[in-house]
Amino acid sequence: MAAAARGVAKARLLALVALVAALHGLVLVGIRAELAHSGVAPVGARPIVVRSAAMTSPQTIAADPAPRRDNGPNPEASRNARPAAIDSNPRKSASVRASAQPALTSTSVASSAAAPDEILPAPVATLDVPVYSTVVPASTDVRYELRRGARSGHGELSWRRDESRYEASLEGKLDGREALRWTSRGGVDGAGVAPERFTAQGRGRGTRAVNFQRDVGKITYSGPTVEHPLPAGAQDRLSWLVQLAAICAADPHRMTSGEQIILYVTGAGGEADIWVFVVAGADAVVTPGGSVDAVHLKREPRRPYDTRAEVWLEPARSWLPARLRLSYRDDGRDTLELTRID
Repeated sequence: MAAAARGVAKARLLALVALVAALHGLVLVGIRAELAHSGVAPVGARPIVVRSAAMTSPQTIAADPAPRRDNGPNPEASRNARPAAIDSNPRKSASVRASAQPALTSTSVASSAAAPDEILPAPVATLDVPVYSTVVPASTDVRYELRRGARSGHGELSWRRDESRYEASLEGKLDGREALRWTSRGGVDGAGVAPERFTAQGRGRGTRAVNFQRDVGKITYSGPTVEHPLPAGAQDRLSWLVQLAAICAADPHRMTSGEQIILYVTGAGGEADIWVFVVAGADAVVTPGGSVDAVHLKREPRRPYDTRAEVWLEPARSWLPARLRLSYRDDGRDTLELTRID
């Protein structure tokens, strides 16, 4: 009797185990079916990932493509994006664009509009910059009345030279406060004034410098990393005044209306460009000592915020300026004007 009871209990236990196993099997089948339906691989499976790569043909990429309207950041796109093969230096890219401009000669001048002010002009290697005969003036000082907008003051041009070296400075004060201090140092060679270092300091600004590295034939700057080739006769923002006087002194007959003098001029901001001066004709300059005879030359800007330069050269004073006007905006707010007072 006891043995029979134990047999029945054992049979019931085996049946219960079989039932539990069957239920587990059904549950596992259901889970796998659900995973298969949702696209998720079960544990232990090795999913196969297929990546598609679009083949692109070589193409020319613009140096500065037009901006696209963006609807917001895309993190996935940022992770997968590959950098385009373009130069990240906007100044260099702009120089590449500008190199397509026609070369400038003493008889032909490009008249097309150039790039904005922050974009640098073409390298000098693409431009034909003439070399002139010069008669560099002797050492002298010239004092000026200085005006900028409604403010007024005084300035002085100091020029010192010997057989092979020179030093020039232009300092000015407005309303009793220092407004500018420009200095240029260098030599005198077959092309005339040959600057080696130019420094510019204005109110509220640090000193910036231009270095004419004649041993390696390039122009470098203390701030901008841009470099330019160094042609014969290249000038800085101060030395061009004396170089222009030296060219006129060597050939006064070229000072007739419509004649041109072409200089390559660079400033401390890294800008370097052709300056084409056109002779506007004879003109009189009124000074505190009376009216003086002068020759009026104009340099028109080639791009927005470029320098418009007007200079009245005085033959009786080695062709140094009796009057000078530098404008940077059409509204005249930043116009700097000097008129001789001694």
